[in-house]
Amino acid sequence: MENSVKRFEKDKDIYFTISWSALKKADRFEIIKQVPAFPGIYEIYYLDKYKKLNRIELSFCWHDSLRNIIRTKTDPSLQEDPRRKYILDSYTCYYRYIIVESYADILDIIFYLEECIDAKNNKAKSSGRYESINVKEVSPDKIMTVG
Repeated sequence: MENSVKRFEKDKDIYFTISWSALKKADRFEIIKQVPAFPGIYEIYYLDKYKKLNRIELSFCWHDSLRNIIRTKTDPSLQEDPRRKYILDSYTCYYRYIIVESYADILDIIFYLEECIDAKNNKAKSSGRYESINVKEVSPDKIMTVG
């Protein structure tokens, strides 16, 4: 597999190492061919006029697959939100993902990432299994959600 999640438990703490896929340009035909049909976590970005990557979304899928959700979330013709449709129509968009086959692990990783991004507005809930959640990111593009 292209990417993975490694986990290490110690006492009531969990340590995850997540390895993101390479950042890829959003193209519906390439997504169908390249993104696996597994559950996981994904991020979607757009490249603004200043050549800066801006995160549109950090989320996860469990019942749906990464392939389907990324395809749907990056296709402007499938958007109902006018702001998102405008961004997808106007800018080059990119995505990356992590395959995560445990729902509880998805919850814990998303909770940690959202907490690092904006603790004040974090609506994500952890699985409740651990007192402390720690995540280390590995990214071939050197793009860190946490850092």
